Amino acid sequence: MATDYAIIALGYLSHQEPGRNVCAKEISEGYRIPPELLAKILQKLAKAGLINSFPGPTGGYALARAPKDITVADVVQTLEGQTHLVKCLNDDLECIVAGTCDIVEPMRLIHARVQEVLQKTTLEEIQRNCRKPDTPVGASSR
Repeated sequence: MATDYAIIALGYLSHQEPGRNVCAKEISEGYRIPPELLAKILQKLAKAGLINSFPGPTGGYALARAPKDITVADVVQTLEGQTHLVKCLNDDLECIVAGTCDIVEPMRLIHARVQEVLQKTTLEEIQRNCRKPDTPVGASSR
């Protein structure tokens, strides 16, 4: 859920006029995201350098990079850490069926392909295929 919310928030920020900071409450209310969870997500995104955080009454959040320079892999890594399709691909874990398992290599290939897609998919690409903020669900935004 956190990654979903992060991509929604980043998408919203990507639609703002340059120089406009958005408060967490605006995003939370606009998308019905639990405010406490969104605050934690935005803090992680800021710490990772994906967004900038500005304090004060006119503060809020803004993208730190252009949407074309933020990948889904950046977001997943920030919120979920290194992810693996199966536990045996995590070198830190001991697998109890390692000696008899025959899916490690096929899963390694699938994992590499998934990672490649996440690295190539940018926020800009996602936003091209989404409705714009303030467009009713089911209405065309194009």
